Amino acid sequence: MGLMRSLWGMLDERLSQSRASAPLVAIAFGVLAGALGIDHWRWAIGFLAIGILFVRSGVRWKLALLGFLALTAWRANQLKIEAPASQRMTRSATGELLLGRLTGMGNGERLGWLNLVQGEEIRVAVQEVANHEPGDLLFIDGRLFSPAPARNPAEFSLLRHWGQHSLKAGLDLHSAKKIGGNWQQGIWRYSERAKISFKKLITRGIEDDEIAAPIIVAMMLGETPASTSEITEAFRYSGAMHVFAVSGLHVTIVGGLVWGILLLCRIPRRPAVLLIIFTMVAYALITGGRAPAMRATLMATTFLSAFLLRRRPSLFNSLSMSMIIVLLWRPSQAMEIGFQLSYGVIASIGLGFALCYRWTGKMAELDELFPRRLLSNLQKMQLGFRGKIAAMAATSLAAWLGSLPWMAYHFGLVTPIAVLASLVLIPATFLVLALGLSAIVFGSLSPGLGEVMNHTNAFVARTAFHAARAFSAVPLGHQFVGSKEAADWVVFDFSDGGSASFLAAGDGALIDVGSERRYYQMIRPAMRRWHWSPETIVLSHPDAKHSGAISEVVGHMKPERVIIPVVWSRSPSYREFVDAQNSSVKVAKLGSIYPLSDDVWLQILRAGQEDLDTLADSRGMVTRVHWKGWRVLVMGDLGVEEEREMISNRIDLEADIVLIGRHGRTYSGSIEFLKATGAKVVIASSAIYPKKQNPTKIWRKAVRELGIELFVQGEAGAVLMDFETSELRVKSFLDPERIVVLER
Repeated sequence: MGLMRSLWGMLDERLSQSRASAPLVAIAFGVLAGALGIDHWRWAIGFLAIGILFVRSGVRWKLALLGFLALTAWRANQLKIEAPASQRMTRSATGELLLGRLTGMGNGERLGWLNLVQGEEIRVAVQEVANHEPGDLLFIDGRLFSPAPARNPAEFSLLRHWGQHSLKAGLDLHSAKKIGGNWQQGIWRYSERAKISFKKLITRGIEDDEIAAPIIVAMMLGETPASTSEITEAFRYSGAMHVFAVSGLHVTIVGGLVWGILLLCRIPRRPAVLLIIFTMVAYALITGGRAPAMRATLMATTFLSAFLLRRRPSLFNSLSMSMIIVLLWRPSQAMEIGFQLSYGVIASIGLGFALCYRWTGKMAELDELFPRRLLSNLQKMQLGFRGKIAAMAATSLAAWLGSLPWMAYHFGLVTPIAVLASLVLIPATFLVLALGLSAIVFGSLSPGLGEVMNHTNAFVARTAFHAARAFSAVPLGHQFVGSKEAADWVVFDFSDGGSASFLAAGDGALIDVGSERRYYQMIRPAMRRWHWSPETIVLSHPDAKHSGAISEVVGHMKPERVIIPVVWSRSPSYREFVDAQNSSVKVAKLGSIYPLSDDVWLQILRAGQEDLDTLADSRGMVTRVHWKGWRVLVMGDLGVEEEREMISNRIDLEADIVLIGRHGRTYSGSIEFLKATGAKVVIASSAIYPKKQNPTKIWRKAVRELGIELFVQGEAGAVLMDFETSELRVKSFLDPERIVVLER
């Protein structure tokens, strides 16, 4: 009992100190609880309990805690957008549109406020607006749409993203005429113009440098290179992707550079603080005003404001104040990865720096018995340098520990090498920003001098890239954790008649890879999330919606074998791949068997047809997958004529599950054929357009009358299958309650 009382006393003393030095911490936890609300009530209760623990004594503080909680919850409810339940919805739209800033989602997407002629006001995401700027008031005719929910595991949900930003719909413009302007959006107009000018200045003379130019633009302006580029891969696996997102690091560096210049100019502290805040705000706006940069600027502003008020600054009070403002502005930010990383990392640095420095600071320690006055000037400089390295290492370690749970949970990636990589890449980022800002200033006065600055910066950027690539290659430097695949077999739903399936057997396999667009949109994110790089690729037929991404897949995943149905094809992407003469390519032969693991193998029941005069859908091969005694027949887009041909040739078609597509001219999945297979489950692809790509009501009824369980992907989304020796479970992704269990 005595020990418990002693520990409680120590805890209470620490809490009392925290309440005195950072009273806003309790309010921030209350606001966080209100932002999470009913949708995440368990977390909300937990954060409220922490807030109560930290709240100061006195009725006013307790009422403030509850008041801010209620205010944030009310604000979250006001901004909440009701999302449609299933398919993408569209309707025509005519009215006045006020354009806002770029959203950062690519393709020139902008925020917009649409006032329809019917009187309804809608906040929208305007798609690809050419020749117009923020603040333009347009009279438009277009089409409003809302995307359907994510239909596949690991697919990015545009619907959810728009909901978090209180965007009710997307808007495609058919016609637009400028009828006026709005000065309130003028700040975004000038910041976007400044960004375009700055981009030209910092890349002048190095535009063709495919490594340095993208890195400089990414570090300075936040335009991240493509997710598939070697630059992104190097920085991701070295744990340094944060140097490409304009955030706290960049805002701090810019503020530090300005502070150093002002010190040299002997500017008094209070005017200097105002200039630093102005510069950081301007930088955040010019780089797009994205949430991470604005949050970091707000944190820095609240911290530096203490100097203006002649108060002692408090990191946690400033952090709490910025969190309160951010969540009151848009409570849905609490569920964003960037918000969690921003505040998690800063809090971790504040809490853990001293502890980490006890370990890293040993490199800068001087023997207690050695008099400091006996050190030479050079030795003092060396000792001071080691102290800075120790402080940087402690900061890096504390930041990495703070980001660890979020990176592991959201990305399934842990990068311990980041602690060392940061010691090189953060100074490199500092140099890139310093040289880039110098190029903007001096390049505006002298183009030649600007180019000299840019070439120097290019050398720094390339050095940073090679360092990142070296760190990313360190054994055990990055590890994948968690994020198990959604099922043994995932049949992706593309809603366009295309196809792709992932089999988590052996070293993994893909049957069809979809179009290039669908690959980047759905398959690659899933493979990255589940940490798979399939060693076997199977193409059912040379159709762009089934095999269009094959060159990208082979380039990224380096499979051991690619099994193709035919050599000749009219499809440009297929022909380009075959012409590359990849040694891993094998043309499937009738009766061939390809093992994936001890209890999973592929069997070719129909070889591809080389006749170029035949439609690609009719030229495909048929694969039967044997999995722990269960049989799954993959038909591609073969039509009724090919099905009858296989029956007449007395091919063994028995299967427990049949995957069928839609033939371009006839139809697929004849009742005669399904009877011949003895299938218990049929998975049928479908497309939003054209309608003939959707299974008819008559066909669906006929299939169900056979006692077959039917999954139409237009309604089911992706279909997930899990195999056991005694049972096979089939589940709809869009309707998780619909589960079919086959037993034997």
